[in-house]
Amino acid sequence: MIIHVRNNGTLAVTGSLSNKRIPLIQVIFDNNQATMETQANWLKTVFRDLRSREGVNKMDVVSHSMGGKSFTYCLETTGNPSEYPVTNKYIAIAAPFDWVDGPQNEDAFTLAQLEKQSVLYQMRSRLPHGLKVLAVAGVINNDDEGDGQVPLSSAFFGRYIFAGHPYQEKIVRGKNARHSRLHENPEVDKLIAQYLWGIKE
Repeated sequence: MIIHVRNNGTLAVTGSLSNKRIPLIQVIFDNNQATMETQANWLKTVFRDLRSREGVNKMDVVSHSMGGKSFTYCLETTGNPSEYPVTNKYIAIAAPFDWVDGPQNEDAFTLAQLEKQSVLYQMRSRLPHGLKVLAVAGVINNDDEGDGQVPLSSAFFGRYIFAGHPYQEKIVRGKNARHSRLHENPEVDKLIAQYLWGIKE
């Protein structure tokens, strides 16, 4: 199933949940430059729809890039009440968790300042209990450069946000670890399959 979220927040749904063992739903924002708060509200609309129309009670979520910040904020501002599916496992691929106002600005802050500036960090106590998290980061050449857009320290700032939850980190290296390629990287696919469903090579 593919769900397009239009600029006005309405949903355009194609396909169906034909695979009942591992049904997959792709959510695409027509405006992927919208704010974290706006995207989080769109996700709430998607999840309410899946709960009421499809009867989805539990879900695992995989995000890429800014979608990771938006989904985390969505979790923090809903707390998984009864009208939403409960999130069991969450994989954040190259999420710039420590970006405050834009790319790479984490270099201007100490850890203490980032924790004070980060909305996600400040609201971390609202994350649902039992949430399991895997953070995946790409490194092309070195950790500071990371995937060419998100440094390793940024993708792994989630260790502070998700402290107290079962949390893991994985690094994918090489030319295919570039930011825009990570969600199509076969090594990342293997990590997802193993973490979510226990499927090994």
